[in-house]
Amino acid sequence: MYTEISQKLQSSSNITEVSNSAFPVSGRLELRESTKGHKNIISDLTVLQAGQAFLVSASMDGVIKIWR
Repeated sequence: MYTEISQKLQSSSNITEVSNSAFPVSGRLELRESTKGHKNIISDLTVLQAGQAFLVSASMDGVIKIWR
């Protein structure tokens, strides 16, 4: 399950501008809901196209997760 995000057009100091061709989005994003995943800092994210799109995350705890 992906972390659900939604666009937020207002300016806020704790919201980051996002631009990525894999997830075409404009404006600002805010975290709406999170899933349990890593127990340490996420160090890398990538999108894997294998018939459908998967999000792959790696963290400093040595865990690699594949999200659908």
